[in-house]
Amino acid sequence: MVDEQDNLDPQEEEKEDLFEIDESGEVAGYISLDQARVLAMQTATREPGQYGRQFNNVSMAFEVMEEEETEDHYVVTLSMRPQGEYTGDSGREQFFIEKEGEVAHRQVLSLPRPESKRKFPVMLVVAIVAVLGIGGAGAAVFASGALDGGGSSPPPTTTP
Repeated sequence: MVDEQDNLDPQEEEKEDLFEIDESGEVAGYISLDQARVLAMQTATREPGQYGRQFNNVSMAFEVMEEEETEDHYVVTLSMRPQGEYTGDSGREQFFIEKEGEVAHRQVLSLPRPESKRKFPVMLVVAIVAVLGIGGAGAAVFASGALDGGGSSPPPTTTP
């Protein structure tokens, strides 16, 4: 009977030789998805991405938003915002981490957007326009004499 090991392709044999399973059942030399999340946060903290001039020298807070495992990488997407009190939308940064623990690629998907302190009072403007429009229409109706009671005019006076 032929042993299964003898039927393996030489390239497959090389791949098998690269994997060493430790006593916990994981492939030695590879990091877990949990470790990839931590690595993404540590990398983002130690080496800040290009978050724009507004956030230069600003300490950021990070939170894992999404994670995915592909055949060769872990894809970890973090939300980011300035630390402390912050009102506004968080930004997003994505990391592609090789299973051996190297950051292969990272990209800023969106920047944090602070809430605007001076919001244009749209509702106030709409209310003012409505009041002025209704008032102007009422004044036009009054000026035309349409509200003069009954709509009949007094008989004309004739002079001899």
